[in-house]
Amino acid sequence: MKRLSITVRLTLLFILLLSVAGAGIVWTLYNGLASE
Repeated sequence: MKRLSITVRLTLLFILLLSVAGAGIVWTLYNGLASE
């Protein structure tokens, strides 16, 4: 159970990191286009 719990936590953290990174890239591109 502990291993499964750790795996689930790592998966959720990985998804959160991808979401934050994706949002940051989109936000940066949006600001760049808006500035132009």
